[in-house]
Amino acid sequence: MQKKEMKMERVQYIKEMRDAIKQGNIEVVNRLIKLDNDKINLVLPTGSWLNLAVLTQNKDLIDYFLKAGIDKDIKIPGTNGNALNDAAAVADTELIEYLLSCGIKISHACDESNPIYDAISGNKPDNVAYLLELEKAKVTEDEYKKLCAWIINEADLVRNESILKLMAAKKENNIQNSGSMISNIEKEMKAAIINAVEAVIKYYAKENIYIISIEVDSNFVFYFYVNTEEHYKKNIERYGENDKWLYRFCENEWYIYEETPKYFDNITQKLKKQEEIQVEYIYELIAKVIGSLQKENYFENKYKKHILVAINAYDTYNKDEIIQCFLEMNSEKDTADYIQNIDDFI
Repeated sequence: MQKKEMKMERVQYIKEMRDAIKQGNIEVVNRLIKLDNDKINLVLPTGSWLNLAVLTQNKDLIDYFLKAGIDKDIKIPGTNGNALNDAAAVADTELIEYLLSCGIKISHACDESNPIYDAISGNKPDNVAYLLELEKAKVTEDEYKKLCAWIINEADLVRNESILKLMAAKKENNIQNSGSMISNIEKEMKAAIINAVEAVIKYYAKENIYIISIEVDSNFVFYFYVNTEEHYKKNIERYGENDKWLYRFCENEWYIYEETPKYFDNITQKLKKQEEIQVEYIYELIAKVIGSLQKENYFENKYKKHILVAINAYDTYNKDEIIQCFLEMNSEKDTADYIQNIDDFI
């Protein structure tokens, strides 16, 4: 019987507190807290008293609970969200910013604990944009891409056109920015290639370099593969001439210049910050830069030797695309052996 009375007291307490919060009656809220301070951190199906206060968007009530010492990060059962999630669903960015300034933690997960989920449900594109920029600064590049994909998927599930339009515009803007960024780093790319080639020439000064191949991995780290007439002849002497084109033009049989990444580090860091950039764009830029250097006879004038340049991009391009890049970077008269025998080494 006693347990039943205690339960009734709790139910009555919750009812009175809910009514007081909905009515914005701070005096009643204060009386109830003083009556039983242990109930300040009650966990309700909707979260805490702070969640209810946030849903009313009554800043005085919100301040009261925060100053009274309420646990700011009480989780909403079933979603693991907190008061920030409710703010994202019903309020504006000003309240979200205020709650964050009060130390309420934000989830970056791609699930219902992330306040972006509630901003989508509440059709609050401004809140989605604000939270996304906020979270972008806190997560890795890969996590950010996953977060964007998750937002698009969640918005699509509820047919939220305003959020989908927001993300489409963001993607288009990122593509434009990426294109602009690539144009801006063309001079930097040219300088990096010139410096890296000079380092390679010095490193293999005792051998006659005839070809360099450039590779860019998925993290935009650059590598130079180098083959020399001496290295090629050693392979032929060791393995015979049956696979001579393999040893002449397949990067797997060449030297790797280990110091390459440092010459492109600044470019690598810039590229990593881009959301929509593809490795293909980088190879196109490399082909453009190398092509211009070859037309200037840069390598012949500086090093008194002709050097072929290729790209090691077999995971990115098909055979015809590899050939097209090779033609862009070298004069047609120098490409015959490479093109005619590509099936032997690709």
